[in-house]
Amino acid sequence: MKIIIKWTILILFMALIRPSTASALSCLSGYVRDANGTPVANVDLDFIDANGVKLVTPGDNTDNTGWYNVCILNSGFYRVTFAPPVGTNLMGRQYLNFDLTTSKVLDVTLDFGVVISGQVTDSLGSPVSTVNINVDSVGGGRLFTPNDKTDPVTGNYWIVTPPGDYRIRYAPPTGDRHRGMQLDFVQISSDTVINIMLSEGLFLTGRVTDRFGVGQALVHIDLRDNITGSKIYVANNKTDTNGDYILTVPADTVELRYSPPYGAHLVGLQQRNFAITGDLINDVQLADGFAVTVHTRDSSGGPVPDADIDFKTASTGAKLFTPYDRINPAGSTVVVVPAGDYTVQLDPPPASSFDQVILSGISISADTTLTVFMPEVVRVGLSGAVKTAGGVGIADVKVDLRDTLFGGKAYVVNNLTDSIGIFGFQVPVGTWDILFAPVRGSRYVAGIMRSVNISVLTVLGDVVLDEGIFLNAHVVDEFNTPLVGVDLDIEFESSL
Repeated sequence: MKIIIKWTILILFMALIRPSTASALSCLSGYVRDANGTPVANVDLDFIDANGVKLVTPGDNTDNTGWYNVCILNSGFYRVTFAPPVGTNLMGRQYLNFDLTTSKVLDVTLDFGVVISGQVTDSLGSPVSTVNINVDSVGGGRLFTPNDKTDPVTGNYWIVTPPGDYRIRYAPPTGDRHRGMQLDFVQISSDTVINIMLSEGLFLTGRVTDRFGVGQALVHIDLRDNITGSKIYVANNKTDTNGDYILTVPADTVELRYSPPYGAHLVGLQQRNFAITGDLINDVQLADGFAVTVHTRDSSGGPVPDADIDFKTASTGAKLFTPYDRINPAGSTVVVVPAGDYTVQLDPPPASSFDQVILSGISISADTTLTVFMPEVVRVGLSGAVKTAGGVGIADVKVDLRDTLFGGKAYVVNNLTDSIGIFGFQVPVGTWDILFAPVRGSRYVAGIMRSVNISVLTVLGDVVLDEGIFLNAHVVDEFNTPLVGVDLDIEFESSL
């Protein structure tokens, strides 16, 4: 009996001291110093898991010697961040996907940077609190800028970056009446003070669902200028886990876009001429669609990034709104469209040697993969000027090239004349009819130069467009229904 009791006590004791298989303790320790080797106190460490959840880690600041030692209960891979105290000129540092499956020692050096500071206020000069400030490198990605929210009391902020050219965004909290602001191409070469005034806006709220009424999370909502198509910056423009959103927007007539998460089998939605005159509720439902995976390749099979894809309805030529329709650096993307017959147009990357590809009769009734080989063409420069008979340059004249024999249109970009009538762009080598089309509604008559052989850098000189008279026509069928897309040609007849 005594032996049984002893073994029972031993078994219980072993169970208590055995480490849990469900979780394991891992510690990260080391010193934090600046670029001069001086210890940095009060650096705050954070650990963020794969779901973006920040762990609770008491005592996670460095001491006066720069030493830290932080333990986490669940070992694994984490984003580990080091945030220096506000008021220094030290930049934060982060380690992505850091392996903490076992304890590690990590000594960290924080580099010096330049300070971007200021105050965010409303139109009355009152501080706006908890405005989130994001800094993106022009041509690059998002910078890690810890402590990048305005002070809750003063509206002041203090962030540290390397010198460079940036886009800076000021985003008030969700549900705040103040509109966000975006500053483009901000050059930072030394400590800089930027004070911001945020104006009030209107609330645009709603819920995004699928056809079953289920709320859709992480749907991206964009506003575009109704005329120019340029993007209007809106803060906090994604739906929450229930599919709900609340945006602060300007009073305007805009184009409203709803983009589901990449790869979701939901079709993006575009609402044109959307008038915002007061607080509005706009609930939308996204249709089901099929995923079209598009790969673009060169002649050797390598990826062709940055090509642009358009899906056009075969029967009408109407272009669909398709989020994520630009090829990524790996040479692929996924576009979601409804079932139907389409013409697929792929425009090559700007300033590349590739030519446009048009695929006709593409029928989509299931998830589909398209691998497209982009043809390469030899291009040379074509330049000149378009002027009036009096020698004044004509702006915004469109210069197009059509094949002399078959009438096919050459793919060209940046083919408008500038403010003084000058044009210059790259064209494929060949024999072309060159068309000069002035802005619709102007009094200038379009011009054409026929059978121009272009094999080397070509300068056309001055192209003169005459003034003409307006001819307005209204084309209907026998039932007086307007006809769209009718081609009107005018031919001159010689007198007998």
